Amino acid sequence: MTRIELEKMITMGEVISKLDISGEDLSGADFAGALFEGVSFRGCNLSGVGFRESVLVGCDFSDADLSAGDLRHVSVVKCSLQGAVLAGAMLIDSSIAESDLSGSSLCGADLRFASIARSRLTAANLSRANLGNAVIAETDTAGIDLSHTRLEKTTLMKADLCASNLAGMSAEMSLLIEAKLTGQDLRGKSLVLCQFLGADVSGCDLSGAILTQCNFKDANLSGTNLDEVKAEQVLFIGAKLTGASLRKAVLTQSLFIEADLTEAVLSDAAMTQCNLMNARCVRSRFTGSELSYADFSHADLTRADFSKAGLFRAVLHRVRDEGTVFTDRSAALGDDPDRAEAEEWPARH
Repeated sequence: MTRIELEKMITMGEVISKLDISGEDLSGADFAGALFEGVSFRGCNLSGVGFRESVLVGCDFSDADLSAGDLRHVSVVKCSLQGAVLAGAMLIDSSIAESDLSGSSLCGADLRFASIARSRLTAANLSRANLGNAVIAETDTAGIDLSHTRLEKTTLMKADLCASNLAGMSAEMSLLIEAKLTGQDLRGKSLVLCQFLGADVSGCDLSGAILTQCNFKDANLSGTNLDEVKAEQVLFIGAKLTGASLRKAVLTQSLFIEADLTEAVLSDAAMTQCNLMNARCVRSRFTGSELSYADFSHADLTRADFSKAGLFRAVLHRVRDEGTVFTDRSAALGDDPDRAEAEEWPARH
């Protein structure tokens, strides 16, 4: 079937079904608003083709060239795009579900407001792509290339980024919920206002990163290098930071409530007004840190080291401090009898 015949059928509103046009040169064709069902475009030259607002169901685009194509508002369901080239393609507000894009190239593609769900992006190349407001959920992202990509208000649900290329990537106001980033090099990256809820960031190098107002609630940061990070007003509530290094980190007004800081190193950190209520700080090192107005109420400070730490009006209410080292704790606030009585009241009544 020729390009002209296809375009005529689409203009007449006909459904293009069960057609094999593999290997054809259809570059520059206008297929806007079409409904393709079970059509094979395998190996086709579809560069610059307009698929705007089309519906593609069960189609095969394996190894097809869709570079610079217009796929705005397109709906892709149960299609194969293995090895397809979509470099520079416009996929704004597109919806891709239950499809295989493994090994595909979306380098420089515009994926703003796009949704990719229950699909495969294994080893896909999204370098320099625009993922603003995009959502990638329940999708296999192992080995995905996100180099020089900017994530702005992007959502990545349970994404496996352990083996991904993240060189030059930056993110802002993005959700990386339960993402896996184990061992990644994220040095100096700007990740302002990003949400890492339940994420695995263990063993990562985040030294010098900008993490202002990020959320690491229930995240795993064991062994993570957070030296010299700029992390004011960050949520580490319930986070696991065992063995993490936060030397010279700026952590002003951050929350470590119920966090596990066992054997973490926070030497020379700026921690004014931090909240570490019920935190586990066993053998943690706070040497030389500024902890004015910090709240350690009910924290476990067993064998922690506070040598030369600034503790002006730091709250040490009912802490466990067996073997804890303090150079001078005279400026700190100890147990509050009235508060202790209030805390015990429910047990007595």
